[in-house]
Amino acid sequence: MNASTKPIPTGEIPFKPNSKTKTQLNFIEKVLQVAQDNNKFIFLKGGWNIDLSFGEPTRHHDDIDFHFDIKDLSFWKAWFKKHDFSAKKETDWYFVFKKGNIHIDFGGVEVSKDELIWEQGNTSKMSDVIESAIWKNIKYKKMKLGVEEYLKNKYAPDGHKLRAKDLHDLRIIKIIKNGG
Repeated sequence: MNASTKPIPTGEIPFKPNSKTKTQLNFIEKVLQVAQDNNKFIFLKGGWNIDLSFGEPTRHHDDIDFHFDIKDLSFWKAWFKKHDFSAKKETDWYFVFKKGNIHIDFGGVEVSKDELIWEQGNTSKMSDVIESAIWKNIKYKKMKLGVEEYLKNKYAPDGHKLRAKDLHDLRIIKIIKNGG
């Protein structure tokens, strides 16, 4: 079953991307291409990661979640500034970039051989967390869907009550894992 014929489990009418969704998707493609062209380590995570894994957008998104190699911080800050994004520093390793209806959560990780070192000092084996993918001939890194599933369940807001978008994302992950 190809992406255009996969059933989307959120209603009877297939999801129709609005202009914000299309703008976000175009921007994701642009960032992934810039990372590829400049040999910068970055990986996509969250709802957009799940949708690209599915093959197409399945819902509206409030933001785009990326993680990047902290050693490339000056490159990315300059790139976002060049493209007229405002920047808000949340921590030394975490930034929010905004422009119009694009909101990017941009978290740093330290990349060391096959390890990711997170801001809190925790480490993960890179091959346990991320994998390679291709979207429209752009090679990129993405968080593994099993990790997405784990995080959606572990960090559910509201006293561990999953939000509608998290339930939706978990259904999409299940469809992907079951092959449609």
